Amino acid sequence: MPVTGLQYAVLGTPKRVFLEPQPPAKESWGSGSVGGSPDSRQILYSRHNRVLTVDIETGEREEIAEGNNPAWSPDGRWISYVTLDRRPVLMDPSTRRVIKLWGGRQLTGPMAWSPDSCCISFSSDARDIRDMSDLIYPAGRLIIYRISDGSWFKFSGFYGFMVGGESSAGLGWFYGYREFLARNEANGRALRK
Repeated sequence: MPVTGLQYAVLGTPKRVFLEPQPPAKESWGSGSVGGSPDSRQILYSRHNRVLTVDIETGEREEIAEGNNPAWSPDGRWISYVTLDRRPVLMDPSTRRVIKLWGGRQLTGPMAWSPDSCCISFSSDARDIRDMSDLIYPAGRLIIYRISDGSWFKFSGFYGFMVGGESSAGLGWFYGYREFLARNEANGRALRK
């Protein structure tokens, strides 16, 4: 069996299931963002600007979208990914209905789900009239986007976010985030549409 490529291990056994060979070195950039479905029945990943799923039991592979950095919401209701022109979208995996997030603006990195699937975070360098008061020059910002109503909260770039690149790739959620957002709303920095 090949040593490298898309594969998974069956815990508690020496069994490895090989799904797909490693791409050639000249195409190594083409794969990434591997994750599993919440029910552990499918693997979700991107390869060569395509979002794919693999059924773990049957090995059946299916292309579901063009894009990168896919991730399943923890509740299994949505798949998030970034389109080829760097815009955030959600897909309902059962109907394949796609919803554009954040008014179709562009991102600078991948998205990250909150533990309860309520919200998603990402980084952006896009500017609009609401940013004029922030006096942000080349720095980016982190956006928290609430799925249920499309409200969003931004963190200014003074906290070390740089424009471009995968500026949100290393960020994650903490479990007390709801209290944090509530305190910020109470301090006059409310979620905005």
